[in-house]
Amino acid sequence: IMEEKPEFFEYAKPIWEQINENMIDRKELRQEL
Repeated sequence: IMEEKPEFFEYAKPIWEQINENMIDRKELRQEL
């Protein structure tokens, strides 16, 4: 699917990276608690 729609991947990639950063932040906060 990603190979068929590279323009979609280019649009979704920064959003996915933002989600990954948020997930990492939550994991770090949990470890501190």
